[in-house]
Amino acid sequence: MTAFRSVRIRMPDRPGALSAISTSLAAHGVNIVRLDVVSHEGAVVVDDLHLGAQTQEDIGAALASFRPEVEVRNFDTMTTDPVLELATALTSISRALTPTLALAAVAEGARRLLRGNMGIVMRLNSDSSLEPESGPAGLPVVHPGEPFTPRWALVNESAAAFPVVDVWAPDEYQRQLGPSWVTCTALGTSRLLIVPRRLNIAFSGGEVQRLLAYGEAAAAVLHARGFSASDAMHSGPVDELPARSITLLEAPAA
Repeated sequence: MTAFRSVRIRMPDRPGALSAISTSLAAHGVNIVRLDVVSHEGAVVVDDLHLGAQTQEDIGAALASFRPEVEVRNFDTMTTDPVLELATALTSISRALTPTLALAAVAEGARRLLRGNMGIVMRLNSDSSLEPESGPAGLPVVHPGEPFTPRWALVNESAAAFPVVDVWAPDEYQRQLGPSWVTCTALGTSRLLIVPRRLNIAFSGGEVQRLLAYGEAAAAVLHARGFSASDAMHSGPVDELPARSITLLEAPAA
């Protein structure tokens, strides 16, 4: 029986780097079943590899043989091609039988596309509170004045990813999600799409771009289904993004 593993590698972007990876894998009888170039960040490239071999030990030995400059992180789930994930998600949104199921399809599509633990859709109310429309049962409403870093994406009509290093949401919200990283994007003008990742594998700039594009496409499908944007506008201060955050409005924070 073939063993599979999904890993993320970060390595210097220079000629021959990927060839050296392929050579190391082949020497241990490991095949690259699928390669996804996730992000190209300056002098560093981020790739997701779906690997196959006779045993997990073969895969582990191959990964251990990489040069020290190659950072390897293991995912705990397998996914299909991101283009297929995107197409499948948008189809599910358009075919959902009810508005509730359509929003659930938006959240699930984001979770799979971004390799997170869950997807969450929040709606901005007229009093500037953010109310969960899809996500874990019992997720609380976020009231004005409470910390909530994802507001940044809604106010800026953009996307961002940030590491969880401090208080970023109300206590109950943080307790239920327990993430290491969070990525979020505006879903139209009055909704917010959030994907937490419990594994300490940083989101990349390429993933933030994917989430932004998905959010824009999903919002268009929702609009075509009759979902209308509310007139609610956020008022009050907006939480600052922490260090090491990634946005599409500026270079990644130091």
